[in-house]
Amino acid sequence: MNSIITFFIGKIENFEKIKEDTPTCIIQDGKFALKNFKKEKLGTQELMSELRVKGVSQLGQVETAIEEMSGDLSVFFYEDKDVKFGLPIMPELLQRKVKHIDKEGFYACHYCGYTELKNEGSGGKCEICQKEQWVVASNKKRIT
Repeated sequence: MNSIITFFIGKIENFEKIKEDTPTCIIQDGKFALKNFKKEKLGTQELMSELRVKGVSQLGQVETAIEEMSGDLSVFFYEDKDVKFGLPIMPELLQRKVKHIDKEGFYACHYCGYTELKNEGSGGKCEICQKEQWVVASNKKRIT
């Protein structure tokens, strides 16, 4: 049976797509690739756990993360000089969501990871996902 499947994979280009999933980009440029992430089986808390295991403390460190066909997560990092402000993924920091900005600084959307400089007294909806909860962003470099 395996030989037959292997034969069809080699002969028919789209057969492999039917048999197996394809790798899916779930983080791009330090924020969730929402269009791809929504359709994946990987839950947000599970993803955050996987990222922490890989040594990620905030999304601005991640250039790209791909959920492989095997279910494993491949993470490609920015060089330290290119690390951006991003959504912190440590549980205690993620719980500090706000709608109203009390202090000027970089904030990340709690839902999609989009990050922007916000002024004191601002808040509002994220321009990417329209959610209204923000977390103080981090620009912490990776420690390896």
